[in-house]
Amino acid sequence: MKNCTIVAVANLNLMKIFLIITLFVIKVIKVIKCADDSVNIENHSQFHEDHSEEAEEWQSRHLQEKRISLDERCLNDKCYNYDYDNAEIITFFENRPTIQIINGNTYDIRESKLYNSLSFFDSKFYNFPLNLFYASKVHELDMRNCSIAHMTWENFLMADNLSILLLSENHLNNIKSLTFSYAPNLSFLFLDSNRIQRLHNDSFKGLNKLFYLDLHNNLLENLPKDLFSYLPALQQLNLANNRLRVLSNEIFELNLRLNNVIISNNLLESLGEYVFANQQLMKVLDISHNKPLKDLVGNMRVELLWVRNCSLTRVNIYGEAINVDLQQNHIMELYFTQPESLETLNLRENSLQQIASLTQAINLRSLDISHNPSLKTVPDLWQLDSLERLDLSNTSLQQLPLFTLATSRHLISLDVSLNLLEEIDPENFISLEQLTHFYIHNNNWNCYNLRLIMDLLMKPFQITYIRDAPDDDEFPGSYIEGIKCMYRLPEMREEESEERAFFAQLKRSPPSSEINVNAGDGDDNDDDMTKIEELRQELKAIVGIYEQKFSKIIKKLENLESRLLPFEIANKTIWQHVTITV
Repeated sequence: MKNCTIVAVANLNLMKIFLIITLFVIKVIKVIKCADDSVNIENHSQFHEDHSEEAEEWQSRHLQEKRISLDERCLNDKCYNYDYDNAEIITFFENRPTIQIINGNTYDIRESKLYNSLSFFDSKFYNFPLNLFYASKVHELDMRNCSIAHMTWENFLMADNLSILLLSENHLNNIKSLTFSYAPNLSFLFLDSNRIQRLHNDSFKGLNKLFYLDLHNNLLENLPKDLFSYLPALQQLNLANNRLRVLSNEIFELNLRLNNVIISNNLLESLGEYVFANQQLMKVLDISHNKPLKDLVGNMRVELLWVRNCSLTRVNIYGEAINVDLQQNHIMELYFTQPESLETLNLRENSLQQIASLTQAINLRSLDISHNPSLKTVPDLWQLDSLERLDLSNTSLQQLPLFTLATSRHLISLDVSLNLLEEIDPENFISLEQLTHFYIHNNNWNCYNLRLIMDLLMKPFQITYIRDAPDDDEFPGSYIEGIKCMYRLPEMREEESEERAFFAQLKRSPPSSEINVNAGDGDDNDDDMTKIEELRQELKAIVGIYEQKFSKIIKKLENLESRLLPFEIANKTIWQHVTITV
């Protein structure tokens, strides 16, 4: 029995010795591997002598290395509460094996867990961690809002499997040369909402498979000429909310697959005419909210073009544009070399005076030219068979393009509100069988005509419209089905035109009714009396106009009464000779 105990103890000692030797061998292998990597790093630095300053700057900081493990604070691919927000500390993730003792005499050595994805929460790293990709084989790394302010290419050694990297909402201000050169399979890179002011020509060199790049909400003022030249697979790029002023013709010259670019909310003053000439078809191009931009002259093929809220006065598109939104500009000149490719066009809130250049846009489905107060006419000989929505509101129109409307048999919605329309013939709309929305409020309707519109068009076809806001105290006319109108006889129109001209003249004259009640003696009192006299004369003129109107109305009533008198006499005479027998 004693011999058996001795043997068992000996076996246990042998197992311990074996375990120690095994751990030592693993450590030696790691040291050798790190040494090999150090040699590779040195070779890499020598090969790229132009970027040696960044490597020297990294080494010269003499950072304090803090060794940590993913297994300490990570559970199910989620890591919590790493706090290393110190510029003098850099974390080093170790791949620590675990030793499990079974039944007191059996030992199991297990390598650390390999993570396919990692997301850090409530964590801070001033310096991007080292050895993170040795310790894991992640495909997706999420380090958003981790206070990262510094990183170089050394942080991405062994990042061959990385395809998605999220570094949004950090404190990065510079992307150094060749930072991601050891992550050749990276496809999605998010660097938005940082403080990036500077990029280098080769900041993204080596990312031959990068599909999506997000740089929005940074502090970029210019882009190096060859910044995107090393990204042949790039398709989507977001540069919104920066301080960019110029996009040169060469910036996207080699990005033939690029199809989605967002450059909104910058300070663009100039956009190269051929900046998007090499792309076969841009799906989305958003240049909105660039206030300094006054001219848009571009050779492009784009499916969706947004250039809203800039300062454009001239737009010339040489190429194919399908859906275009140019609202909230000052456009006076508009030209498309291929207008037949247009399907939707929004020109709301501009300074258009004519749109003759659009007469060949025969495939439009939606057209919005509302809120162009200088636009008084629309081409009448304009065939729009595919048109479904037309907005002509607030354009100073006095007549509708009847031929255009008659040929728009697919029209669903028509808005002519906020214009100067007085009459339209309901018969011109009978052919619009698809019309379901017809907005006619806030016009100058004649009540006789408005009644016909309601009885012959709106009610029978159950067409939707918007009522005018009630204004009983000030509006002198009537309401028919909620729409304002005035009763006008044909001979009254000339008089009303003269009246409108008179009141327009009054509006243009300086306000003489503003009297300074705090004025002193002498000349000031004389000025006040002069103003009062001018006001009295104006009021007298206005009263005179209304007296004339009332006089004319009374004469017309007397004339009408004289016409009706024979009918009354005849009526009495007839009934005197009529006998009814029951």
